[in-house]
Amino acid sequence: MSLYKNTQIMMVDGSKKKISDVCIGDIVKTDDSHIKIKNIFRGWEESLVEIKTIDGISIQLTEDHVVRVDDGWKESFELKVGDILRKDDKIVSIEDVPGCEVYDIETDSDGLGIYANDIVVGDFSMNNSFKIRRSNKDMLAKLMKLSEDLHR
Repeated sequence: MSLYKNTQIMMVDGSKKKISDVCIGDIVKTDDSHIKIKNIFRGWEESLVEIKTIDGISIQLTEDHVVRVDDGWKESFELKVGDILRKDDKIVSIEDVPGCEVYDIETDSDGLGIYANDIVVGDFSMNNSFKIRRSNKDMLAKLMKLSEDLHR
């Protein structure tokens, strides 16, 4: 649940910083507000997904990073060509790319989304809540299957 190290994060004043240069305490822009960065995580991923839009925007992120689309939030592995991102920008390609150093940031408020390369994405907390929901959904499906098998 991370972003490529050179991803540009929009600050509250409209300026941009590479995610690798963002600091705890920095204030970043959200859709209609701003939030403070309270933690930064750094790591390495073997592969990333690159999403390109009709407006020429691209972003590289892990396949489980949450992205804002016109009808809500999706993990990047759920996105497909033709999906519309937050600002009426259509996805024109999705490709696997080699891995590299990645970063994720945690903010002091969950659910707002931050601007990364002008695309609204989730922060660390939002990404984790999606991962937990998916895990619970998978577990529930397995329990339902087990219950059906027991009743046969």
